[in-house]
Amino acid sequence: MRREREPMPIKEVLAQTISRLGLKKGLQDNRAVDCWEAVVGEKVAAKSYPLKITAGVLYIKTESPVWSQQLSLMAEELKQKMNEHLGQATVKQIRFRS
Repeated sequence: MRREREPMPIKEVLAQTISRLGLKKGLQDNRAVDCWEAVVGEKVAAKSYPLKITAGVLYIKTESPVWSQQLSLMAEELKQKMNEHLGQATVKQIRFRS
């Protein structure tokens, strides 16, 4: 006789599959890129946008060198806010380019 197993919630199935395929870090990195506007606000996001995250470094494209300089001065604060939003230390550094 076969024993029937309890069905697993889809959330658990997805979490196991993501873990087994090694996609967890990539998904977390993608969340860091996607949540830029939520972290910095609409006005700053209108003048800057995330390009990518590589090895914990989040690269942000800005409208001008002035915006790059201003945001560079706020980089540590923005990094902390970003990691708080994500619930873990995904972002190690933020670099700004115009």
